[in-house]
Amino acid sequence: MIPVRFGKYRVLRRIASGGMAEVYLCRLTGEEGFRKRVALKVVHPRHADDPRFRELFAREARLAASLSHPNLVQVFDFGREGDAHFLAMEHVEGWNLAQAAEQARQLHVPISPGVWRHWVDGIWSGLAYLHEKGVVHRDVSPANVLVARNGAVKITDFGISLAAGDGQADEGSRAGKSGYLAPERIRGEGATSSSDLFAAGVISVELFLGRRLFEGDGPEETLDRIRRFDARTLPFPGVPHGLAGVLRKSVAALPADRYPGAAEFLVDLARVGPLPASGPVMGDFWDALFPAAREEETAPDPAAEAESRPAMVKEPEERYGGRGRTVQAGAAAVFAAVIVGGVLLWKEVRQRPAIDTTPASVAPVVPVVPAPTVAPAVPAAVPPTVPVERKSPLRESPPQAIPASPVPLSTLAKPAASLVRIETDPP
Repeated sequence: MIPVRFGKYRVLRRIASGGMAEVYLCRLTGEEGFRKRVALKVVHPRHADDPRFRELFAREARLAASLSHPNLVQVFDFGREGDAHFLAMEHVEGWNLAQAAEQARQLHVPISPGVWRHWVDGIWSGLAYLHEKGVVHRDVSPANVLVARNGAVKITDFGISLAAGDGQADEGSRAGKSGYLAPERIRGEGATSSSDLFAAGVISVELFLGRRLFEGDGPEETLDRIRRFDARTLPFPGVPHGLAGVLRKSVAALPADRYPGAAEFLVDLARVGPLPASGPVMGDFWDALFPAAREEETAPDPAAEAESRPAMVKEPEERYGGRGRTVQAGAAAVFAAVIVGGVLLWKEVRQRPAIDTTPASVAPVVPVVPAPTVAPAVPAAVPPTVPVERKSPLRESPPQAIPASPVPLSTLAKPAASLVRIETDPP
């Protein structure tokens, strides 16, 4: 059963559930209609009475709150409601990298080099900041990397992270996922920044190749493949030599053969790798994977309307290509207006001789002296000898020949040319 509230946080729905904690999407409500969505990580009740686990959870909160980087999930609050300890974090509107990669595989949507570069840059930049702060994550994996439609790439879950001065922590079952453990950790050595970089290298290679690098039938077989792995034999068919060398170095078996830091990897990748994808390209990629409309961060909650004044709602962002469609619609409207105006002008010119030559049907009230008879003037652009047959406007069919018009047809054709040009421009 999903709880209704944790203190000042109203629960909207469950986001994820794990063995140690659950994550809920919640809303924080304040004065004057203030609302903010957050992700609340709540310890399972069965661990609430475990002093050691509570201390680990509190240490995660203190560590995460001390970090601030665009590629790390931000922590806002830490508290307790009854027996439940919770951690309030930034809500990233998206998916984890494992979900995105699996969706791309099932839908046969390729991860383009630009999208790959954008994700890899975010992962390695976040690790560079962590290691500069003396923090070893110890659980770098696709499930702990969040990616969003707006381009955000954020590392999360610092539950088993090790900060400088903490000493050597227990390397038990929560010490990371088997497919991303560095060989030295399998041998029993402690986690270091180099083992974090090995895991980031495995993620980078897997995203590039579109498959798991050390997948086995079970954890033991996976660990055995890592022990026997030689990065020098890793094939990269059709990949430039420089980029293949960077990827092989990132997953070298020995720490001395890997990059000494994340910054050095990023420098080499910028030299030989593809350019990061632009915002519109990322938008198209997400639309292909998850076409459902995204949820607005500050959208009002109907159930809470009676609790406070209406909140300010962020306007939905214009979808990729929306500007091009707006320009095309405007050009089409202008073209249609010109055509209608030309038709009306043609009808007026065509009917003018009949109107001019039709005798008045009402006798004049005051006698006048008849003026000398003068032949009615005929416009030069309209043949005066063509008889005009009056028809109902709804049943009137276009004539076989169009008389000369004071407006050149070339002028009416110009908007059509402009419309064609707009439609064929790339978005």
